[in-house]
Amino acid sequence: HTKTFYTKVRQYQELSEIDKPNDISFGSRMGKSAEILCKFAAIAELMKIVLEILKILRLQNQFD
Repeated sequence: HTKTFYTKVRQYQELSEIDKPNDISFGSRMGKSAEILCKFAAIAELMKIVLEILKILRLQNQFD
């Protein structure tokens, strides 16, 4: 799953480079998108943790 994520990021980067490689704002644009991707990754990670916690709680409730 992580591999496909990185492949998509790489595809995005390649497309962006084809778009305007000598653009001055290119660096900041890539920085922005990387920032957004990191935030999404963090959110996804949080969601995964929350789901695991819920699963544990559900199992505990079954035993009570």
